[in-house]
Amino acid sequence: MLAGLTACATAEPPKTVNTACTALGVIRYANARAGEEHADDPGNRLDTAETVADVQAHNARWRAMCGG
Repeated sequence: MLAGLTACATAEPPKTVNTACTALGVIRYANARAGEEHADDPGNRLDTAETVADVQAHNARWRAMCGG
């Protein structure tokens, strides 16, 4: 009896997964606090303004494409 019920069901099509969404993700960065952009950075722990801008652009594209 149950076999007859499942035979009428419409199967969902397989879902496509963007491998960029599973292999990549948002990138973390460390930027200086406001007003301290030009302060000494011993050990080079902070990212440059250009790097932060590039990372933010990447993260925005990833979120738009992957919904994260």
